[in-house]
Amino acid sequence: MLVAITNFIGMAPRLDPRRLAPVAAQLAVNVDFTDGTLGPTREAKLVHTFPGAVSSIYKDGPAWLGFAGIASVVRGPVAQDRLYYTGDGVPKMRVSGTVYNLALPAPVSAPAVTNLSAPGVNPEEVLYVYTWVTSFGEESPPSPLSAPLDYTVGVIQRVDGFAATPVGRGITHRRIYRSQTTISGATELFFVTEIPVATTSYDYDAAVTPLGEAILTKDFDPPPAALSGLTQLPNGMMAAFVGKELYFSEPYQPHAWPEKYVLVVNSDIVGLAAFGSSVAVLTREAPYVVQGITPDQMAMEVVEGGMPCLSGLGIVDVGYSAIYPSSEGLILIGEGRRENITADIFSRDQWAQMSPASIIAARFKDQYVFIHNSSTFDIYDMDGVAGWGGALEVTLECDGPVLGNPDDYTIFDFGGPLSSFGAQTMSWVDAFNSSNVGLISSTQVAPIFLFSDQATNNLYMLGSDGVSVYEWMVVGEDLVPAIWRSKVFNSNSPQAPGAFYIQAARLPGFGDTFRASIYADGLLIRQVTTPNAIHRLPAEKLFKEWEIEIETTVPVLAAYIARTPDEIMVALQ
Repeated sequence: MLVAITNFIGMAPRLDPRRLAPVAAQLAVNVDFTDGTLGPTREAKLVHTFPGAVSSIYKDGPAWLGFAGIASVVRGPVAQDRLYYTGDGVPKMRVSGTVYNLALPAPVSAPAVTNLSAPGVNPEEVLYVYTWVTSFGEESPPSPLSAPLDYTVGVIQRVDGFAATPVGRGITHRRIYRSQTTISGATELFFVTEIPVATTSYDYDAAVTPLGEAILTKDFDPPPAALSGLTQLPNGMMAAFVGKELYFSEPYQPHAWPEKYVLVVNSDIVGLAAFGSSVAVLTREAPYVVQGITPDQMAMEVVEGGMPCLSGLGIVDVGYSAIYPSSEGLILIGEGRRENITADIFSRDQWAQMSPASIIAARFKDQYVFIHNSSTFDIYDMDGVAGWGGALEVTLECDGPVLGNPDDYTIFDFGGPLSSFGAQTMSWVDAFNSSNVGLISSTQVAPIFLFSDQATNNLYMLGSDGVSVYEWMVVGEDLVPAIWRSKVFNSNSPQAPGAFYIQAARLPGFGDTFRASIYADGLLIRQVTTPNAIHRLPAEKLFKEWEIEIETTVPVLAAYIARTPDEIMVALQ
């Protein structure tokens, strides 16, 4: 008999421990697999404290922003550094630390226009409008049309009677437009001039100042107050939603959300995710994929057989696809692709017991990291394991006689009731390689919100107090022991292996934790605290089932159980 584990992955609770792959775990808690070893994680580091409780967070360079609501924040597709966000009251814009309501409404009243001389014969009727212009280069939709007024060449027309300038939106100027009939017979509005808002009237002489370009902002509707789920798209566009309606901004004009671009789906939208030139519209029923390079050319297609999205906060952009929590598991959706990436990890019942509607998620490296309100796994009794206890404590389940300290081991009982893993469980799923899951726990933090900083790929957690922000896996913070328990290796006939060996990347140093335990038929038969040495196993009794459990802050490369020490030596060569 030779058990050789030369690679380590996480759990697949759907399977009986005897049915797991040789490299898979019954339990993987606080394990970091990113460098190919079974390594520990690190304590979260407190990096910021808000003066009062918030519900969601965003890191803007060195500045931390906290929101009373669940904000969706994106950087603006403009030259100036601006943030745009929804979900915290009406849509807003943040510029140089100052917050403005994003909506830039049209002037509420038409201008007054008078002729300063009498028009000649065969006059044409002209109309005027004006718009607001902000210090950020934004322009509003036009005012109502003025009353028509006769005009002939040479007549100077005075434009005044402007509405009071709204405060708090950075409005500095007005742009005035006048109608003119084009060669094609269409009447359009053309640029006349731009004046400061302090200027109360303007005399227009077309002979001196010819009309300029046609107005561009006729359809620049302000965003609805209830706009949610702001998402950045290519080509300067943004998308968001209200109920069943999908909105798009005018390219490179984040303040303008023309009603003419709105698409309607069959069910309430839960959230959005962009990839490539597409946006996934995730609803309470089937998802949609909307594709296009400009908002007037967006084509919508329903994803047949698609799953509903249960949590907008569980949607994570993972590059050219997105992951979201559904009733069947975590769904990866992309262009021409739809896959339940947890189908082999959780049964439908297990997934339901994890309260997928409560999931809040973020991306950390190649992992989908998420918090949720309960767990579906039977897990170990953690008495005697440093840093564990309290809300993480579960009852020891044992079907047979106890050898040694019962706090040192436990038995999975997949037929029994599923144990709770605290009020707020944090887990991860490997979305890009072998699909598997692991648990994350910290005695410091019970997170209520996650934020992934795309600029640094750092993961931040908002603590349950609503004021403390922690960074996950910071170099230099204290190591948290990884706890990993192998599958149940089953032999056809009872055997008595004589030796085992745990290969570590280095020997434990001061402050390190290392403990390797061997279980036979569910009983602890040997426990050691030294890696990189061949240890003997008792040979008084034959057993059919074998398990290895490792608790370590030292990266582990491999684990072996063999009939003789020589078999291990050969395997190590």
